[in-house]
Amino acid sequence: AAFDESVAQEALWLRKLRSDNARPDWFARNAGHLGDTHSAAFWSSLFALLKDDIPRLRAILNGTGQDSVLGLPLAVFPAPHTTSVLTLFGRLLGESRSIHLFQFHRDQVGGAPGGQWSWLGEQPAKDKYTVKVLRPPQPTEKEATLLVYLTDSIPSEELPSTFYENKQWTRPTIEISVGNPSRRVIAHPDDLELFGLAVDDALQKLQDQWRVSKVHLVVIAPITACVRIGQKMQARCQPDFILYERDTSTAATDRGRFVSTIAITPTTIVHLKTEETCPLC
Repeated sequence: AAFDESVAQEALWLRKLRSDNARPDWFARNAGHLGDTHSAAFWSSLFALLKDDIPRLRAILNGTGQDSVLGLPLAVFPAPHTTSVLTLFGRLLGESRSIHLFQFHRDQVGGAPGGQWSWLGEQPAKDKYTVKVLRPPQPTEKEATLLVYLTDSIPSEELPSTFYENKQWTRPTIEISVGNPSRRVIAHPDDLELFGLAVDDALQKLQDQWRVSKVHLVVIAPITACVRIGQKMQARCQPDFILYERDTSTAATDRGRFVSTIAITPTTIVHLKTEETCPLC
C-alpha cells in the first residue's frame, strides 16, 4: 500500500507527537502476494520476511534496536492488509510499551492535515461495543468461536457449518459488535480503548471462565481493531487462535465462504493448508 511519510508526520503532529526517526520501519511487506491469504505463496513469502522482521521488531520494542529508546512511545500506522496479518502483527506488537495506533480511513478526503490517517473526532459512547454470549459452553467443550463484527454483520448462514448448522451454534460462541457497523466505526482514539476493553471481556470468558484451548476467530473490522485483537493475545496463557477469511475463489455466494488461514499458538504461526510454520520469537 502507498504510504506518504509527510502525511503520517502531520497525523503525528495532530496528536502532539513527533517522530525521532527520519524514516519509518516497515514490517510484513510482502507486496508481491498482497491480499491472497489463501495462497501458499503468500504465507511462504511472509514467513521468510518474518524471520528477519520479528527479531527487528523485538529490538525496537525492548529498546536495543538502532535508534530505538526503551520507554518512548511507539507510533504505529497499520497500512491496509489482510485481517490475518494485521491480527498477527498485533500479537507481535503486544501491550508492553506505550503505543499510538493510527486508523487509516479509506473514504477520508485527502488534502486536510493528516489525510486518511487523521481521526474523525467523534468521541464514542461508553457502551458502544457490546459482548454477547450466543451460546454458553457445555462442561467438556474445549473449542469456542469468537465473532467480531464492527464494519458489517455476517448472516450466520454464511459462516462455515462447523460454526453454525441447522440454525444452531455448533460451539460455544461469543460476539463483539456495535449497533451501527460501518467502515468509520473506529473514529476516535477512545474507540480503541473501549474496543480493547470489550476484547478483554470476551477473552476473560473464553480463557478464565470457559478454559477453552482453541478459539476460532472471524474478524470483520477496521485495520486498527484487527491489530488491537492481536495485542490482547497473551503468549503465556492464550489458547490457540484459528483465523478465518473469505475465499472468493471458492465462492458459493457472491461474497465467498470463510476458510481458515493460520493458527496463532503461544509459540508459533502455522499456515493450516501447508502446515508450514514460523516461530513467534
